[in-house]
Amino acid sequence: MKTISLFIKMNIKRQLAYKKNLFGEFILSSSYYLIQFIFIDQVSSLSEGIGGYKKEDFHLIFLVFILLGVAISIFTHSIEEFFNKVASGKIEPYLVKPISIWVLILFGWSKPLNIIMFIFLAFFALSFSSLPMVTKDAIQWAEFIVSIICMFIINLSFFIIFNFFTFISHRKMPVDYFHEMIYELSIVPVNFFPHGLVKYFLFALPMAFSASLPVSFFLGRNDWNIGYLIISAVFFMLGTLFFYRWGIRKFNGLGG
Repeated sequence: MKTISLFIKMNIKRQLAYKKNLFGEFILSSSYYLIQFIFIDQVSSLSEGIGGYKKEDFHLIFLVFILLGVAISIFTHSIEEFFNKVASGKIEPYLVKPISIWVLILFGWSKPLNIIMFIFLAFFALSFSSLPMVTKDAIQWAEFIVSIICMFIINLSFFIIFNFFTFISHRKMPVDYFHEMIYELSIVPVNFFPHGLVKYFLFALPMAFSASLPVSFFLGRNDWNIGYLIISAVFFMLGTLFFYRWGIRKFNGLGG
């Protein structure tokens, strides 16, 4: 924990050293999410309910979508930077240090100040969006929280798994672009997808339901057992360990 806290302090100083970049990123990201929110709000207002989902339900999906996305971005930047160094052949000095490779991957170049954007967007969304009635069902709350944790794990695991191919190819993989395309689908309610497709995606590309599936649990409109998602999260974690061991054995340190 001491090593992680030192990395966090170091990365806070690194972000603060480029205040203009930090401020510009904050403005651009906020504008991007604001435009998305206006679009979702207008589409959901066209009718009293689309596929059984009301305006408030769409707002909740969007809230989970942006907050989970920001939370994931705190760590994905570190993952990207780590494998950029692998591709350029500059990672060896870090690997010989007595630091866990997992700590390096997740915290070495993380963006802890993104938590400020997380708080701002949460405040904005809760202030200007209308949300559905909060359920008092403890099971629905538990499924909602567990599903968000599972989706967080799955998204990070996906990033790490596909970046491990950099150990073999010595070229940076466009994982962030591919992940963003899949993640954007999660703003669409899971009930809108064919049942067979959902069953396949829950284990192949569950990131496509990162926001919609937790909300469906929260609203009690889900046909899927939470156990499927937990198994999927465990599957992705085991896959991360497998591809790490497979990739590191083929790594020669030369870079691309």
